[in-house]
Amino acid sequence: MFNEELSRFVREVLGQEYKGSGPEAIGQVAGAIADELINLRLYLDNIETKEILRKAWDEKMSAPGNKKR
Repeated sequence: MFNEELSRFVREVLGQEYKGSGPEAIGQVAGAIADELINLRLYLDNIETKEILRKAWDEKMSAPGNKKR
């Protein structure tokens, strides 16, 4: 069960097939964890920017002359 979850995690994050054992497998898991931590940091650092951009987009789309679907 553990290997299945690691395999799924590596495949989803890195797009690679999990090696299963040995140094390569450890490197894959470490790389996938590092990527996820970096993605989390980018997400958290940009929450405010995302909100500002979304508000500007919503205002632009609700301006007179723009039809919403």
